[in-house]
Amino acid sequence: SSYSLKSDSNVPRNVRRLPHLSGRQLALARACCSIIVKKIKGSWICLILVDPAVKTVIETLRSGDRKAYPSVLLHGGFEDFVQSASFASFTSVTTDRSWDKRSILSSLIHYFRSYPPGFIRSKPSILSFGYYPIRIVLAEWILYTHLMSRYFKYYEYTLHDIENRLHNSDIIDLQRWRRRSMQSQHKLILLSEFVDYWLPQEADKQPWNLVLKDISYVLSQLQHYNRSLEHIIPVATSMVQLLDSRRWMLEAANVSRLTFIALVFVPLSWVASIFSMSESYSPGHENFWVYFATALPVLVFVLFLSAVQWDQLAGKLKVMAALLGQQVRRQNAEVATE
Repeated sequence: SSYSLKSDSNVPRNVRRLPHLSGRQLALARACCSIIVKKIKGSWICLILVDPAVKTVIETLRSGDRKAYPSVLLHGGFEDFVQSASFASFTSVTTDRSWDKRSILSSLIHYFRSYPPGFIRSKPSILSFGYYPIRIVLAEWILYTHLMSRYFKYYEYTLHDIENRLHNSDIIDLQRWRRRSMQSQHKLILLSEFVDYWLPQEADKQPWNLVLKDISYVLSQLQHYNRSLEHIIPVATSMVQLLDSRRWMLEAANVSRLTFIALVFVPLSWVASIFSMSESYSPGHENFWVYFATALPVLVFVLFLSAVQWDQLAGKLKVMAALLGQQVRRQNAEVATE
């Protein structure tokens, strides 16, 4: 089941298994990042709580046993949003080899080596603490939209080859993508409202205006895919119904063939059962020819009855009866006038 996977952590998070794509098993893993800022007299303290890296995914089987699967980041993780170093200073820049993109904690440590925009040591704002977590989340959202784009192409190709690729499970997956898209839009709207609420307290609003533009871009992409889902789901549903009707027609044709075979063998076996009461009619005896003389006319008669269109014959008989009745009434009327 796509709902039986959990992350291997002290607080298990849901991991949603996606359909196979290009021979790979993909999944969506959830993670949480919470920021708590507490002011104590003239100082402050900030506590950031994050989930551990999802290195292993646990599946609970029906028997109660647990099965572990190793996880790998898609495309090596999200794209680094920090401005790259210039070519002149490229040789002097040292790369952070300890940075593990699977871990939110490792990513935050990597980025918090430099102060975020608007950070004031004496009086930091909540947005300054949330700048890097929000940018990491937006980078993951952009990767999520790319994944949705690939799956949409997969479903579009599926619609072109409905007999070999489109199944009822694809309709269920499309419904799930629609639900995920709506939930994602709701989360992005909440994130945008959070930034708008705290933005007036920021002295430098330019970085956050860029963040709001990124949120708007991801939101527009999700809305675009949601509109596409509104069109794809009815088309896919009708195609599945069309495919099912084709299968039913093939099954009906097979039943017709079996019925025709039964029309041939049932009369022959019935006549054979009658003549089996006496040994003189068995194969090799003198009266064996009687079986064919009886079975063949019976077979022809049964085939004739099966070939007759009884509905059309009944309609013709009704028409003939009506014409005959009119003719009789005319003759009776002529006799009465004489």
